[in-house]
Amino acid sequence: MRITILILTMLLLSSCSITKVNQKPFLEVERNDPLNNLGKNASFNKTIDNVEQIKTLIDYIEKLPPFPKELIHCPMDNGVNYDLKFNRIYNNNVVNVNATGCRQVKLNDKVYRAIDPNGQEFRDYLIKILGLSEEEFTRLSK
Repeated sequence: MRITILILTMLLLSSCSITKVNQKPFLEVERNDPLNNLGKNASFNKTIDNVEQIKTLIDYIEKLPPFPKELIHCPMDNGVNYDLKFNRIYNNNVVNVNATGCRQVKLNDKVYRAIDPNGQEFRDYLIKILGLSEEEFTRLSK
């Protein structure tokens, strides 16, 4: 009887074993179109699981200068922006990137500028890992 209970217990425990879940960091990117300029073409979602690409993107974000506090006019702002949702890396931050206009990058209630040389490096790299052209990223016709 004891052997039967022991065998049943072992079978129960082995069936409850924890399967390993992928704990690898990844980045989810989603395009937003709050002004509805893109219509049915607004949808864009991509998951990036290359850890080196994600770390490089984080390095670029951390080099961005703060956005100026004075009044700035941002022409050619069509509202298109991207949410970068970091998972299991970078404190699970969500970074919002404006694709046009003054190209603000928002992180934790702070706004950074992605229009100067450091910002352009960030944008170029983001566009590259998303597999988009500049026009596809901004959705501005040339």
